[in-house]
Amino acid sequence: MERAKWFSDLQKKKKINGIIKSLKFIDDRLDSLSLGILRSEQVIFADIGEPQLIPLQVMGDGILRLLDILLAINQANNGFVLIDEVENGLHYSIQESIWRVISEASVKNNTQVFATTHSLEFVVYAHEALNNNSGDFMVHRIDRVNNNLRVTSFDRDMLGAAIENRFEIR
Repeated sequence: MERAKWFSDLQKKKKINGIIKSLKFIDDRLDSLSLGILRSEQVIFADIGEPQLIPLQVMGDGILRLLDILLAINQANNGFVLIDEVENGLHYSIQESIWRVISEASVKNNTQVFATTHSLEFVVYAHEALNNNSGDFMVHRIDRVNNNLRVTSFDRDMLGAAIENRFEIR
């Protein structure tokens, strides 16, 4: 499984603490992560202060989704990552923080992130989280016009004005 392999690569490089720090805002009980075997399959276990480690997947889709994104960003060092429907599995209450974490990881790894969404709220959260970020942030909307595709691009300022005036941006 890709997740276990990528996790193992980071573990060997002693870079797991950054991942744990990023995942803690989803569940602050998370103390550590480790790779293990469960029913003949490699899985990631979490220490949340209980007597035994628990498989990370029982902690919910959100923590797995963010872990997968962070592992992909680390794996694509000096490259790019494509994230389809980035908001899937992530509770609305943490979406702004998710963008900050993704931004920090992408800057640290010099990785460009391309993310798709149908969620206006997620675009707004991204704009709020990344508005003061030193990296580039743009939104591109693709429309079909007479069987042709037309791209409308929004930089930070244009996106802010579009959000403020309630223009359609997704």
